[in-house]
Amino acid sequence: MQLSDDLAKVDIQVESVVHKIERDLKDQLAVETALTINDMPPEQYTESFQWELGKFQIKSSLREMVDEIQKEVGKLDTTVKEQIGKYNAIKSGLSQIERKSTGNLMVKALDGLVKKDDIVETEGFSTVMVVVPRNAEKEWLAQYEQFAPAQVPGEKGTVTIYGAVPRSAHKYICEDGDLQLYGPVVIRKCLDDFKAECRKARFTIRDYTYSEEEMAAGKEEKAKLTNEKEKVYAQCVRQCITAYKVGYIDWMHIKAIRIFVESVLRYGLPPNFQVMCLLPKKGKADKLTKKLGDVYAKLGSGAAFGGGGGDGPQEEAFYPYVYLPLNATASAAEA
Repeated sequence: MQLSDDLAKVDIQVESVVHKIERDLKDQLAVETALTINDMPPEQYTESFQWELGKFQIKSSLREMVDEIQKEVGKLDTTVKEQIGKYNAIKSGLSQIERKSTGNLMVKALDGLVKKDDIVETEGFSTVMVVVPRNAEKEWLAQYEQFAPAQVPGEKGTVTIYGAVPRSAHKYICEDGDLQLYGPVVIRKCLDDFKAECRKARFTIRDYTYSEEEMAAGKEEKAKLTNEKEKVYAQCVRQCITAYKVGYIDWMHIKAIRIFVESVLRYGLPPNFQVMCLLPKKGKADKLTKKLGDVYAKLGSGAAFGGGGGDGPQEEAFYPYVYLPLNATASAAEA
């Protein structure tokens, strides 16, 4: 009786792992090849199921076999999670790198767009990257040289100077759609004021530091992750497919043990019963259930199949025969 209750829970756990691996292969790894067990579709393997004596020796107790299967499926679940997690981490790293090169000039990385000759960085001057809408080009060209005025002493009194070097940004560095990127050269002491006036005039400042080393490191990191992604993907697919096959076989052995246990509890010893796989036509499940009830009514109608309490399966209907539902694929379980 205790084994019957435990089997109900183990059945659900193993089914959940098997279907999760199947969904991971199709959804996260985009594997389109049909999954098979011993070169057979899941449904065909189930119909032609035979006990694997090499793996599950009948001299072992049922409890020992159930514990062994539960332990193995738990390891399969952990292995798949680790592999999927490793693959997703690499894929996420690549996505972050690729996102930097997408979008418009407001957000995309400027590496590759800005050349070394576009940058002036000295003790007294610095280049500022400014994004200007194409329809505001005339406004920008007319204003930027007058941004950040400052009063400085001169030979004949106070002199007004401006932050930007004249004509340092009369041509844009690059354009993308409706946006243009300019690089005015600005006196370092006027940087903060110049940027503030740019923002006030609704021109966008892009913080950017030109570094050939960082660009080379970024390209190297992308190439490394791309190469690693291919290797990890192939390994992940192989391990997940193997885990699915092993898990499905384990699951069918749990089903076989459940059938045996429930039949012995229902009809007693010595065991004398036959197992059948029935697939009702679409919309005909109720009709098939009624027909089976009529055919096997002589077996009795008082016993209810399905222990396990609140954590067990949801089969609460009364049948004169032992009934175990089976969703051979994840799609069938979700239907």
